[in-house]
Amino acid sequence: MFTDYSLWWLIPILVFAFATSWFVYLYKQESFSKQQSIILFSLRGLAISLLLFLLLNPIVKTSKNKIEKPIIVVAQDNSASIIKTKDSLFYSNEYLKSLNSLSKSLNKNFEVKLYSFGSETKENSSFDFKDYQTDFSDLLHTIQDEYFNQNLSAIVISSDGINNFGKNPLNTLDKNPCPIYTIALGDTNIQKDVSISSIRYNDISYTEDICPLEISIKAKKAKNEKVRVDLIHKGKNIFSKEITINQEDFSLDFATTFTSLEAGVQSFTINVTKLKDEINIENNKREFFVKILDSRKNIVFISAGPHPDISSLRQSINKNKNYNLINISNFKELPQQNEVNLLIAHQLPYDKESYEIIRRFQENSTPILYIIGKRTDFNLLNKLNNGVKINAYNKTSQTPALPQFNKDFSLFSLSQESIDILSQLPPLSSPLAKFDLSQGVQTLFYQNQNSLKTDYPLICFNNNAENKSATICGEDIWKWRLRNYLHKNTTEQVDEIISKTIQYLVSDKDKSTFKIKHENIYNQNQTIRLEAELYNQSYQLINTPEVKINLKNENGDKYDYIFTKTSNAYALEIQELDPGKYNFTATTNFGGLDYKTEGSFIVSANELESIDLVAKHDLLYTLSVKTNGKLLYPSQMQDLEKILENQEDAKPIIHKIESNHKLINTFWYWIIIILCFSTEWFLRKYWGKI
Repeated sequence: MFTDYSLWWLIPILVFAFATSWFVYLYKQESFSKQQSIILFSLRGLAISLLLFLLLNPIVKTSKNKIEKPIIVVAQDNSASIIKTKDSLFYSNEYLKSLNSLSKSLNKNFEVKLYSFGSETKENSSFDFKDYQTDFSDLLHTIQDEYFNQNLSAIVISSDGINNFGKNPLNTLDKNPCPIYTIALGDTNIQKDVSISSIRYNDISYTEDICPLEISIKAKKAKNEKVRVDLIHKGKNIFSKEITINQEDFSLDFATTFTSLEAGVQSFTINVTKLKDEINIENNKREFFVKILDSRKNIVFISAGPHPDISSLRQSINKNKNYNLINISNFKELPQQNEVNLLIAHQLPYDKESYEIIRRFQENSTPILYIIGKRTDFNLLNKLNNGVKINAYNKTSQTPALPQFNKDFSLFSLSQESIDILSQLPPLSSPLAKFDLSQGVQTLFYQNQNSLKTDYPLICFNNNAENKSATICGEDIWKWRLRNYLHKNTTEQVDEIISKTIQYLVSDKDKSTFKIKHENIYNQNQTIRLEAELYNQSYQLINTPEVKINLKNENGDKYDYIFTKTSNAYALEIQELDPGKYNFTATTNFGGLDYKTEGSFIVSANELESIDLVAKHDLLYTLSVKTNGKLLYPSQMQDLEKILENQEDAKPIIHKIESNHKLINTFWYWIIIILCFSTEWFLRKYWGKI
């Protein structure tokens, strides 16, 4: 205990307190006996002393020890491959009981944290073995982040070692803080099997196009057997190939083609006939989907002059065979407006001639993609009313602008990989200017200038009643593709941004008053996002009424949902729908009128966990050896418990916790004071002096 003032003040406090009491009970000598006076004198003196002592602001210092148990993370592989083997009943029942028993035993001396991992890593104690992929690197990164600078003693990973998604987990071991003990599940014996290991195709085509298809077949322990590969569409066999397996470890890549005849999202199935005594037949079948469009789109590219952006954009656009790209070097060579589905204007308009050309396409309701650069004449650009007003402080001055994704953007969706790449991209050179957007313009990327987030658009879209347009408020897009390739060894992420932008612009404008926006195909492990838009008679977005939607799959199962209202529209996210085709009916009521719209989408099965069921214990062994751990088997659960308890570093940490609190806030102190005064009063009354 310590005080704000010197403890020497206790002397005058005690003198004053007991002098006052002495004066009352001993000096005056009221009609109390000597013994009674001494008792009352003591009680009064003590109570006053305790009260006056609070004037010194006494503070009580306390300390206690907190024991932090060492932490053990037990991570169970929750992927489907665990129970697709002949030992599925064992892993679903006896093994899980053993794992729970191990966790309970370890709880005596450790703090046990149970995790499941597969398509994602999450803390839980229930396992259903239904995840569609296995990502070891995500598990290790999660543990390293959540238990940084904590008393983590060991990691126990129970898995078959099949890692079919994410990065190589061995590259994360340099940051691992403790030994990894692995429990090897699954069967390492190679069984007789034939599988479709991979397929490659164009997911978008046009009617009457010849579509290429590449198929990879693998087989094990099936030498001299024959199988047939069939390509099936709407129940009809459109391609067959006989294959003779001539090796025990067999692989074959071959190519074929098929013709896309019918527009829409079309389903195709590849089947490989079953081998005799084949156990795993789930990998004998693969389904894929192709979106077939009615006709090609003509895209005309005009520019103010040579620029590396032009070549970069051409490469990106030409990757999509859906587009017929026309490069114009002379404005006189321009085709008729009605023959153009999209006009790309790079650094245009820069003079009156280019302004008139763009204006004519605009009057014809041709979608236009504007790319702003140094040569762009902002006064002429603003006269085109493309939804973006640029008031430049200096005609040629530019500022670096990094892309900042707008989470509220709803015209189309980007993959998470494309969103993640944004942080690695270099800035575009954007005009040093003030940007004003018209009502209804949606921004895909905002500008991040010199580490400051702004509400200026970097890429935005104008979807007015006359014609659609998009504006890229900066040049040097070629740097994006280059950086993408340097980081990922591909340009797919940046190409997706460009492709989705162009796809939105060339698509026919939907002027219906009630519509549902959705992707045609979703992956099984993907969040299904639907967006609804409702327009009033003035074609203004509203979200006053409730919007309901009913889903129905091919088995007749029905699912009912209600959309969540956003700023001016609606959104709905659905988790984990089973693979298959889903028809939907969305309804609402506004102004006494019923609105209804129908459509469909497909949830594509994720088949990674069925392709190869041979356990990869070598990965588990390497994880253990490189971290000074050990590989064990389910039968060695009790041995693992002993090993963990005997670890030299697995010791509790004692934390000394000190705290200070004012005595005036202490409950028991006031109880003593009140008790003293109360006892004094009671005795005076009892002795008949009150």
